[in-house]
Amino acid sequence: MFASNFLVDRLFGSYADLWNAYAQIVGDASDSEKRALFVRNTERIYRI
Repeated sequence: MFASNFLVDRLFGSYADLWNAYAQIVGDASDSEKRALFVRNTERIYRI
């Protein structure tokens, strides 16, 4: 599941920097893997 600690992370870079880093990390993942990381796991865990 995607999460950030931007309150602390912002000391080291911008919000755009954080998102670009995550985009690079998951760049080779399939669309379904990305959807699981950014949407489905959260829906399942929080039952939304």
